[in-house]
Amino acid sequence: MYVVETTWQGKRHSHSWLTCVSQSMLVAQEQCARIQEPNASHRTYEVSEKAFPVFFVVRERDYECMSRLQVQELLASVIPTESNDSVLFNVYIFTGEYLWGAEGRGNTERHFHVTGDSLSHYRSGEGSLWENIAHAPDA
Repeated sequence: MYVVETTWQGKRHSHSWLTCVSQSMLVAQEQCARIQEPNASHRTYEVSEKAFPVFFVVRERDYECMSRLQVQELLASVIPTESNDSVLFNVYIFTGEYLWGAEGRGNTERHFHVTGDSLSHYRSGEGSLWENIAHAPDA
């Protein structure tokens, strides 16, 4: 699986996001050429997951590709903060090829803010976070 991470660099801060998740290196390279964002750079890399769904956990600004089992283990082990609405990290689920900004090709991504509240619901087998991680369709 190939990933394109795009970073926009401003005067005071930067922002990174995933602009491609594909099983094809050619598609990833074409996505880099297609995106013409001022002050942006692209990094293309391969991850160990080879089939959809593929999961990314984002902490701070670091994207970590994980299997469904690894995400489930992380959610079972993380200790919530005292504030139940503070975002601990984000989980992105890609159920098919994802091309940011491409008509009809960006609807395979879902993401969730993991908070103390969503962890509580997840651990009790309820809520959209549990539904989407436990039941993300295999390609």
